[in-house]
Amino acid sequence: MPRSSRRREGSGMWGGWWLAAAAACMVLSCTKAQGESIALANRGVKAYQRGDMSQAATLFERAVALYPKNQVAHYHLGMILLHDRKDLDGAERELGEAARLNPRDVDVTFQQGRLAMEKGSLDEALSRFQKVVEADPGYAGAYYWSGVVMARKGRFEEADTFYRKAVEADPYYTRAFNAMGLAYLDAGAESEAMAVFKEAIRLNPDDAEAHHNLGLVYLGMGNDQAAAEEFVTALENAPDDITIAFNLANALIRQGRYREASFYLKKFIVEGTAKKSPLVEPAQVVYDNLQRLIADVDAEKASPSPQ
Repeated sequence: MPRSSRRREGSGMWGGWWLAAAAACMVLSCTKAQGESIALANRGVKAYQRGDMSQAATLFERAVALYPKNQVAHYHLGMILLHDRKDLDGAERELGEAARLNPRDVDVTFQQGRLAMEKGSLDEALSRFQKVVEADPGYAGAYYWSGVVMARKGRFEEADTFYRKAVEADPYYTRAFNAMGLAYLDAGAESEAMAVFKEAIRLNPDDAEAHHNLGLVYLGMGNDQAAAEEFVTALENAPDDITIAFNLANALIRQGRYREASFYLKKFIVEGTAKKSPLVEPAQVVYDNLQRLIADVDAEKASPSPQ
């Protein structure tokens, strides 16, 4: 199966693989069970792509039951168990079988690294990611997650090196840009953080996280108007992100734009309540104070001026 040299998270080229597999099966006269397994897995891919994880998992399970050597079905079932269901034991079983069936599949090795991170086995995760980049030096996701491992170990310079390698492998991989920029911001290097986020936005103008992070830099520097502008752009690209709404409200309050701030605070409170955010209660206090302040301002405007 042909693979892209700019892979990020190991998703692979699902549709292309199954079309090729189906064609090969026709030529090589696969068994009925093998052919049906491929057909089921193809349907599983489509279910996954439309976000129906339950149906996708069921189809992949049926695929491997019919043909236990269906390596790609094991792999994608492992992906669902790891990232969607958080079933680490099940993911380990399926990814392990996928690796046994095709030891050279770097996507499987990558996901085993992600699994090791979920289990807290950072050294094992790093070892997996290093094997991936040895086999495929353009695998951006493996560099990025190696950086995350190093950051969790407190080895920030090495984390920065890996983030940079991820960006070199794929300049459009904004996840690495954002991690790098936040590391600078945490270290108090605001100018460096700003440069990183601006470069991320230059390459990916619609990346909500980069706009939000740049807004945080501006907010920390006291440039509340620029911060608000970045938060507005971020929210346009990620309208369900309540953290952006909360920070936008903060930037607007600092500019004295209370009515606009109230709108975004209310959005945060309503959606944050549904998501059980711990910031809902303090946000409600701020919102109530804003309403009183707005009422006082309106009352002052409505009162007749002294003669």
